Amino acid sequence: MTGIILNIVAFVVVLGLIILLHELGHFFVAKKANVLVHEYSIGMGPTLYQKRYKETNYSIRAILIGGYVSMAGESGAEELPIKIGDTVGINLDEAGLISQIILNKKIASEFQAEITNLKLFEGEIEDFFLELKVDNQIKNYKISEECTYVYKKKSQVQITPKSRLFDTQALWKKVLIIFAGPLMNFILAFLLFFIGYMIVGKPSENPIINLVDGPSAGILEVGDTLTEINGVKIDKWSDIATGTYKNIGYGIEIKYLSKDSNTQNSATIYPLYSVNILGFSGTANPSDLRPVVTTSYNKALEAGLKAGDIVRSINGNRIYTWQELYDFSKNVEGGEIVLEINRAGTLHELKYKVMSSTVYEGQGVSPMQITIGIGRNYHFDFVYALKMGIVDIGNNVKQIFSTLAALFTPKSGVSANDLSGPIGIFNIVGNVRTQGFTALILFTAFLSINIGLLNLLPIPALDGGRIIFLLIEALVMSIRRRGVKKQLNLSNRRLKAMKRNMVKEGKIRKHENVIDVSAPKLKKIEAYINLVFLMLLLALMVYVSVFDVIRLF
Repeated sequence: MTGIILNIVAFVVVLGLIILLHELGHFFVAKKANVLVHEYSIGMGPTLYQKRYKETNYSIRAILIGGYVSMAGESGAEELPIKIGDTVGINLDEAGLISQIILNKKIASEFQAEITNLKLFEGEIEDFFLELKVDNQIKNYKISEECTYVYKKKSQVQITPKSRLFDTQALWKKVLIIFAGPLMNFILAFLLFFIGYMIVGKPSENPIINLVDGPSAGILEVGDTLTEINGVKIDKWSDIATGTYKNIGYGIEIKYLSKDSNTQNSATIYPLYSVNILGFSGTANPSDLRPVVTTSYNKALEAGLKAGDIVRSINGNRIYTWQELYDFSKNVEGGEIVLEINRAGTLHELKYKVMSSTVYEGQGVSPMQITIGIGRNYHFDFVYALKMGIVDIGNNVKQIFSTLAALFTPKSGVSANDLSGPIGIFNIVGNVRTQGFTALILFTAFLSINIGLLNLLPIPALDGGRIIFLLIEALVMSIRRRGVKKQLNLSNRRLKAMKRNMVKEGKIRKHENVIDVSAPKLKKIEAYINLVFLMLLLALMVYVSVFDVIRLF
């Protein structure tokens, strides 16, 4: 029970931190651009907690699969919900300024009045007013800076000057506001990788053993120094792999200096072979070079592969030794394989799906690994931690693109069934938590990069799609302006003079155009496309979650 609670806490902290900072990126840049932010929300769905501070509602919602920053004018220039002749409810603040314009007759107000004139959009908010007919008298009321339209008791929207709408900002500001969310994911990943490598340290190239486990237990000791493996001289730690992958299937002949006597010693280690691509492992045995299974996992386990089974052939290719299996593992195509095994003298065929060798290599994982059960020393290195923060981001980005490419490659063996949704991520977080704090930090960094990079894909409803729509809208409006300019026969010189005068008079801002064109149809098309893709993404999430549940059992 305690483990489940800790897993839930870890999941909430990991996902909450990633979402919090992603949305903080949008929020921070929007504020710097002077865009009015109605709400900053962590999570989706019903509100668990909400606090209003100044002009923004800060919310925590029930479903922690995302979040959002609600900005004024995101879906185009906002239309005023009131007009001259309307009767509205009015509440005033202590200074006599209008603090609430109530649009729902069921909600009580200080008084009801008919609007005879108004200014609630162009210019600055200190110039805004409502001219109201109260008791057959016309009175002019100034607007409070935090004045809101009240639609329902818990539904209020602050009045927004045109200058503070997202839609009226310069293109570069709008793109930067959208891009800031994924950017924060990469910044978070860098910081977490940096912290992780500050804790772990830089791996030493000195071939002194700092960890002994598995095949080397009882043979080597911490402090021993490797000098030779399978005839390969060991001058530095990276030489070990070269010697280890010689004479596959036989014992590994090593020479080492004892930590106590500093004398040269010899020994034979029987390594562990992890055939990741096929889902099983085994141990070298010089008296029997055939690949004998000691442990099966993943889809091989589901297909019925057991300890003691001897691999006889794969897809009709006869396998006699571990060396042949190693050679085969480097060129496996994804999809269904037929594994013929010898189980206590009886031949059986097992069929299951695997991913291709290319997919494994793209993820930085060897299709078949050889482990002799030793570990190296690590030491603190600040510069190395900084460097690896950047290097690991690059490596993770490559892995993600490799996975995305594999999804659309028929022979990769990767499909949507292999993706993880919220349930799968919860399960992974729980497993990683048991490996320690550093492992959880590094996994959070990896997950943050995933979320940041996927958000930048040019898919509607994601940040990348929104940026593409902004660029398309800018192009369409530019073409329309050229058409209007040609119709009016306006020269560039005359346009510049007109713009200088209009900016001086406060009619437009420096980044705004003299020729004001809009694309309301394009905004509607964008809204519909975003809605369709949002539904498709949610459907994909449900689909993936179903397989997450199946994998749990």
